[in-house]
Amino acid sequence: ENKLDVAECWGDRAEVLFHGLAGSVEFYDAEENSPNIFDQALTRALPRETRARIKRIERLDEIAFDPLRRRESVLLRENDGAYRLLVRGAPEALIQNNEQQKENLLAWAREQGRKGRRVLAVAEKTLVARPERPLAPEDEDDLTVVGLISFANPLKPGARRALQSAERLGVRVKILTGDSKEVAGEVAHEAG
Repeated sequence: ENKLDVAECWGDRAEVLFHGLAGSVEFYDAEENSPNIFDQALTRALPRETRARIKRIERLDEIAFDPLRRRESVLLRENDGAYRLLVRGAPEALIQNNEQQKENLLAWAREQGRKGRRVLAVAEKTLVARPERPLAPEDEDDLTVVGLISFANPLKPGARRALQSAERLGVRVKILTGDSKEVAGEVAHEAG
């Protein structure tokens, strides 16, 4: 349906959702009109006061989403003057913690994938000062994971019927997706 809904969070839900939307390169004051379906879901999941608080945070720099790096970053100056780098993206691209925590987080992400859900990781790093140069990928090391967010993506109402019609016509259907194999497998199973 190309509409996501926040399903579950690993970590403190309010904090994870706040950082998830504040770390968006595309969310400014777009509210639900943001072109990013993750931002749309996060916007619907957060109270209006929280969204207003995010809009008041000063954005200093950003690195747009890169499909090869599978992440995006935003440098913020908080109201207390602190500099914070927020990074969000694919869990396996962001989780840099100790091996035990990494395995636990990735296991949670795989479990969500088996439920047909897409997962977004959110991480942060506090900086003592603003970098004197533009934000760069090397600034994204030594991140602390804030949490993970899973998103449900319901099938379009006519998807099953369309696949059944294709099968009757002898058309072989294949899935091409950027999602994990767990998500693709569950969506294929759900679609019949």
